[in-house]
Amino acid sequence: MSKQHDLLIPPLPATLVNIQNELSKSDYNLKYIADQISSDIALSASLLKTVNSPFFALREKNSCYPTSDNVIRRH
Repeated sequence: MSKQHDLLIPPLPATLVNIQNELSKSDYNLKYIADQISSDIALSASLLKTVNSPFFALREKNSCYPTSDNVIRRH
């Protein structure tokens, strides 16, 4: 007897859709993108985790989004 498992893929969060739509414009607004990221706790945490990873080799850990955003844009 086999049991069927349904694979549920969560929908793309609206925040990411908004960011993708904004980035597709030739004159995208970084303030709008920053506001979208800062309004999503999970996305903000993920960005901080990425910026604080060894890939960026920072001397100090970042604890706020604006600083993290600057690090990402420089690389």
